[in-house]
Amino acid sequence: MNRKIRIACTLITVLAASFFSLYAGTAEELMAEAQSSSTQVKRYEINRENSLLSVSKIDAQDGMAWTVDLGTMKYQPTEESVLSYNPGFTLKFPETDSGITYSLGLDTSLLVKNSSTSGSISPNAGLVWEFDLGYVYDVDDITMARQLLSIETSYQTSLLEFQMNFIDALKALINQEINIESAQRSLDDSQKQLDKAVALKTVTEGTSKYSNLQNAIDSQTIALENLQDKLDIAKANFKTKYGIEYVRPEISETQIVDFESLEDGNSSVKLAWYKYQLALEAYRNKTETAKTLDALASLSGNVGMGTGSSDSLAASAGVKYSTSNGWTASGSVDLGWNISSSTFSPSVTLSGKYVPSNTDETDQIEIKELEYDKLTAQLDWENELSGYLDDAVDMRSSIRVLEGDIKKAQADVDYAEKLVQTEQAKLDLGLASQTDVDDAVFSQKKAETALECYYLDAISLNKKIALLQL
Repeated sequence: MNRKIRIACTLITVLAASFFSLYAGTAEELMAEAQSSSTQVKRYEINRENSLLSVSKIDAQDGMAWTVDLGTMKYQPTEESVLSYNPGFTLKFPETDSGITYSLGLDTSLLVKNSSTSGSISPNAGLVWEFDLGYVYDVDDITMARQLLSIETSYQTSLLEFQMNFIDALKALINQEINIESAQRSLDDSQKQLDKAVALKTVTEGTSKYSNLQNAIDSQTIALENLQDKLDIAKANFKTKYGIEYVRPEISETQIVDFESLEDGNSSVKLAWYKYQLALEAYRNKTETAKTLDALASLSGNVGMGTGSSDSLAASAGVKYSTSNGWTASGSVDLGWNISSSTFSPSVTLSGKYVPSNTDETDQIEIKELEYDKLTAQLDWENELSGYLDDAVDMRSSIRVLEGDIKKAQADVDYAEKLVQTEQAKLDLGLASQTDVDDAVFSQKKAETALECYYLDAISLNKKIALLQL
């Protein structure tokens, strides 16, 4: 009796779920609710934000650098009782986009004696303008683009996989429900056949035939209970994983999105290309010569205080040329003017230096390793692009197959609806039984469920297309 009560409760549960599904949202709405409730998705978002913060620290511009020199104070307890002090400060601005670096400074000095006090104030300003004449090893932009693409790709991939897993879970629960209803109908039919056989006295209680039939019914009952247990567990797991109660959603026809393969590939291909570019730059940095030309200019002054002090002004301009293989050359023109004595003192300075680089066997091995890394990264990029194009072909095939399955399932539903109408008409004429009509109705329900599952497959396929196009 307990088993019969439980089976009745099972059937009521399934029917109630079917009834209340009329008031449930769509599969997309249920998926959106799960996505907003899931702790797993929240973890994806936190990881993404944390990764972006890490990248932003790398990309942060250097601020203005300043230094305050508190100077040195010195006291000599001699007859003159000498006290000296020389504080100052420097201010360096961050490099501009055009490669110019500005700086400002102020130096001071103070000398106090018993008989006199003197000092000076010396402001200064300068700039350095750097020009790149040859190869420049600069992978900041590539590295930044690769990191940002990797972060966003990882996040979007996780979301799409979460959505696809959610659709699969929905589909599995819907199939479990229809399987339970089917098992319930089979059990009811078996029980009716046994009761009918006993009523017609073709089977007698206590006989081996009766026992065999009853054992078969008991086996069906146990199987049905197992199906219900599995459904209960699946629903509990669904709530744990997605943060919402399972409710059978409204499922309508879903159009498969248009798919066009990307000429340069998706984000996986782009990430492989970035890796190749980084390997290429590392190789070039080791094998090519970097050349820079710096233009320098400065202006400084000195204002003296006290007996014997003088005021002066100095300006300087020059260039410095350097290469990564050891050459350095520089030249400057200095203009000095003593304001106090009205004297002018120009000067020209030229210098050069060559420090030969020692390329030993270790360097040659490193260059060879970098060359292999470059070739390997290039092959990986080409293989990634080839794999993407193969996946694009497979995707077009999957789209055609699913479109065919949906058309066939729609035809099955149409046939099942006509069969119900036919059986109902035959029942009205006394040519069929209510059981025949009920069987036809259930066949229609199974056909509709199969079609709904294909519509869910279409939603999942759209997610796979989006994943392939990331």
